[in-house]
Amino acid sequence: AMTMAAVRNDSAVEGALGSDIESGFWINGNVNVQSGGTGSAYLNFSLTGSKGSGRAISHSKRINSIWDLRVLVVYPEGTTVPIVLENKDHVSIPGAPEDL
Repeated sequence: AMTMAAVRNDSAVEGALGSDIESGFWINGNVNVQSGGTGSAYLNFSLTGSKGSGRAISHSKRINSIWDLRVLVVYPEGTTVPIVLENKDHVSIPGAPEDL
């Protein structure tokens, strides 16, 4: 839910995919929730908007039972430049601008 809210509220994503952005039916990834309020989630899913489609990749961590979106990148179809919405962990994202 927080991942899609971030995608829908980003002006660069809306510029690339249009409005009414929805996630695809199939979501790939791994969610690990552990006792003590910790965990992690790695998700990879398709996106479709009024102007185009693409894929999103996200990584979230759960600390003290609160999820924190650490990395969120959207890859619009037809371009090699990803849209980086979040990169708190400063991971290398091929094709992204260097000033992240």
